[in-house]
Formats: sequence, structure tokens, C-alpha cells
Amino acid sequence: MSDDLHKKPGYLALRHEMRVRKILEQRGWRATHGPYYTDPREGKERELDVSATRVWTTKREIRAHVTLLVECKAGKSAQLLARQRNVRTPDPLYYHWIGLDDPDLRKQIRDIVDASGMKMRGIMPRLESTLYPRGAAIVKPLLVNAPAAPCRASATREVDREESGATWDATQQVFAAMNGTIAVESAAELEEIRDGLSLRQSPADDTIDYAARVLRMAAADVLLFHPIVSIESPLMLVSESGELTNVPWCRVERARVLGVDRQWIDVVNAAAFEEYAATLTAWYERVLSSK
Repeated sequence: MSDDLHKKPGYLALRHEMRVRKILEQRGWRATHGPYYTDPREGKERELDVSATRVWTTKREIRAHVTLLVECKAGKSAQLLARQRNVRTPDPLYYHWIGLDDPDLRKQIRDIVDASGMKMRGIMPRLESTLYPRGAAIVKPLLVNAPAAPCRASATREVDREESGATWDATQQVFAAMNGTIAVESAAELEEIRDGLSLRQSPADDTIDYAARVLRMAAADVLLFHPIVSIESPLMLVSESGELTNVPWCRVERARVLGVDRQWIDVVNAAAFEEYAATLTAWYERVLSSK
């Protein structure tokens, strides 16, 4: 019975996920196997294969929470990756920060301030000067780029199919997890501000300084996300001339039909995941420990 189970897709998928989690834990990440998130489109709870987080605190007491979002996929046939032309495009980490100069976020914060009864005109300007001293966001040094990739691709295909298949499906799941997490965390941060302003202890707290302190505390955390697909299939890079090259991992970039929006995600061969994780961890330790 057990010999048969060892060959089943569910068993093999679970072992893949467990291995990824263990590798990340060994590199100092707080890894979770099978975390759930709320799908922002359908409002349903769904499962991601692995998430892993580490926190770096700056000299200015700003905390950078770096989260790796990993979807693990099996695959019997090779994944074909269309090589991009050699371009040195930086890949900033995806991020969420409650202090972002975003009209919708600012309106929500302003409404919370008004609802608290603290109708002082100077609160929002103070928030601006606190979060953007000299015109630059206090989290700007933490909005780092992902480490450079050994190669870049613009599209993926399964060798036996015309569709993108497993890689596309995994990419969709990873970005749904990221967007769902951001929505939940944003709501929690706004609630933290609401509680901080409404639960004032005395009339002496009805000051701009108190309100600015509450807002500054809520903005002391920035969430950074690195999307990853780990796949057991070989990764074959296809050049313009049709030449095939086996690669351990590659950064895949997706662009919209119109506009400048683009998304990137790392696609890693499962056998190379340990080396990939070591390189990734060393990069973030070097870049973020100096902030």
C-alpha cells in the first residue's frame, strides 16, 4: 500500500512542498507550509503551497517584512521559456506600505481621523512631513530590487502543449495570494489607526503630536514580496535562433497588451531550489542589513 502511495501525485506534490519549506527554514526564514489567503476577486479562502518571511529593522526603526510566495508544481515534460533580449531591467520587489502617497489610502486615513473627532487641520500635513521628510518616503531605502536573474523570459510553454500550463497556473495563484494578503493587511493597518485614535486616554491626547505618533507607528512596517514558482520540470530556454539551453532558474516577465504594467516572477527548477534559496537569502541579508 505504502509503495503505491509513494508514486501518487498527491504524495509527490507534498514532498516537493515540504522540501521547499525545509530549505527556506534552514536559511533562516520563518516558513509556513500551506498558508491560506483570501482570493481578492472571488472572496474565497485558498491555499498557497509555501510562504516564508524574514524581518529586517533599520536604524530608523522601520521594519521590512520580506515574504517569499512559493507555488510548487509537478511536471513530466520540460517547460519552454522564450528568451528575452539581454536587457538590464531592475526588478523592484512588490510592496505594500500604509504611508504610500495614494489618493484612496489617504482618503481612508483622513476619514478615520475625522471620525475620531480629531478635526485638526494640521494632522494630514504632519503625517506628510513625518512619512516624507525632505520629500522622500522613510521606507525608500527598503524598496530594493530583487537579485539579478541569470536569464529572462517573456513566455512559457509546456513542451507537449501549446498552452502555458502549470507555470501560468502557478503564477496566477502566487499573485492572487500576494494581492489577497495586501488587502487583508491594509484593512488591519487602517483598523489599527482607527483604534489608536478613538481609544485616547485623556483630553491631553487630543493633539496633533498624538495623532502623528499613532500614524507613524502604523507606517513603521513595509511589506515586500518576492514571487516564485518551483517546478520539477526541466527548464529549457529557447533563443531567437531556436537553440535550447537547460537553465536552473529564470525570471519570467509578463506584460499587458496595452500600457506599461508588467509583472515578474522567478521560475526555479526544483532540483536547483536549494542553491537558488542560498543566493536569494545572501542577497537580502547583504542589501537589507546595511539599511
